[in-house]
Amino acid sequence: MTVLTPIHTIHLNLGSKITIPNLSWLEFEQVLEELGEKRTLRLAYSLNCLEIMSPLPEHK
Repeated sequence: MTVLTPIHTIHLNLGSKITIPNLSWLEFEQVLEELGEKRTLRLAYSLNCLEIMSPLPEHK
């Protein structure tokens, strides 16, 4: 079963991450375009696998 969810509608708790396997470079570029440059999420792409991380809040 394939679930299609716009990437900008996914909400992660602070400090959590998700991994999306089998993602082509073209699909990764589409994710970057959809999220825009002013995103708070951190992205890592390697060997057709995308990891999306929500950073922890800054320490005081």
